[in-house]
Amino acid sequence: MHHDCLPPLIHRDISSNNVLLDSEYEAHVSDFGTARLLKSDSSNWTSFAGTFGYTAPELAFTMKVDNKTDVYSFGVVTLEVIMGRHPGELISSLLSSASSSSSSPSIVDHCLLNDVMDQRPTPPVNQVAEEVVVAVKLALACLRVNPQSRPTMQQVARALSTHWPPFSKPFHTITLGELLAHGHGGYTSGVNNTGDLKTLHADMGLIALGALLPFGAIIPRYFKHHDPQWFDRHISIQIVGFLLGLATVVAVRALYNGLESDGLPKFNIRRPLGSLVFCLSILQVLELIPRPDKTSKWRKDWKHHWVGRLALFLGALKIVIGLLVAEAGSGWKIGYGFLITFILVTVTVLDVSLGLGRSNKADVTPVFGCN
Repeated sequence: MHHDCLPPLIHRDISSNNVLLDSEYEAHVSDFGTARLLKSDSSNWTSFAGTFGYTAPELAFTMKVDNKTDVYSFGVVTLEVIMGRHPGELISSLLSSASSSSSSPSIVDHCLLNDVMDQRPTPPVNQVAEEVVVAVKLALACLRVNPQSRPTMQQVARALSTHWPPFSKPFHTITLGELLAHGHGGYTSGVNNTGDLKTLHADMGLIALGALLPFGAIIPRYFKHHDPQWFDRHISIQIVGFLLGLATVVAVRALYNGLESDGLPKFNIRRPLGSLVFCLSILQVLELIPRPDKTSKWRKDWKHHWVGRLALFLGALKIVIGLLVAEAGSGWKIGYGFLITFILVTVTVLDVSLGLGRSNKADVTPVFGCN
């Protein structure tokens, strides 16, 4: 619903009562009466809907919903299936532990997984035990207080279908504290770091493609006749921008190789688009090595500035598509809109100044000396 529908669909009432089993005991989500389309161009404010005990805690102080509210409900249902009862007390303890400023381990950290599980079935062993550990770890990740730190449902689905190595401890000795640990090489370490890596990728992309490279391109066009150091400044800014662009490529490769969502199917073009921008940037750097001088016969075939303009245009397009795919908040969109506006106004003012300068130079009347 979140990733294969366009626009995405949020259920808003995931609970054990709305999960039905067919004749083969395969689970199906039912009751879409409260479902809503999640539109990226709106704030998605809505009235309260859902079942108490399954709704995300942020809905207590805001009516803005997104796909992470369904993720939280999924975590509750998963723990309910494993525990054989509603995990209300466990969730309350988790929330209290998360809001506490103390660094000492809480009671939940020392709870054994084997003790909180439903005691009626036979204790799981071998592969089933490993699958239970993965499911509980993912469920606990879905119950994080901060919605942005929760995994997406696509990440959860991929993690559940991945063959993980056996846990290093016997099943009956595993504690909830070990499953709650963030970023220690466990089953959700890739999920835990995805949010930070995604933000870092966006920051570096905006700085490189949205600021450094455009301003670096402005220098040779408008300042080469006034600043004797224009070439050094141009090269320095462009190289820093290129290196940051290279870092964004490394970051996005880590995102795609991990458990990150591929986003909306409509915008799969952003990956080859990013590769094309990077290749053009490499070409820009390589073209500086055989840079022809003004007297060279190859000067008229010099395409460096056209390649640069194409790279800047595609880079700006990639940023816009990325903001749409990531469903970025209004802050990101307003910030980039302001940056683009500032660059366009700057280029317009400099273009007018350059045109006026050329016009004044052409209007100068030659003065001839007379004897």
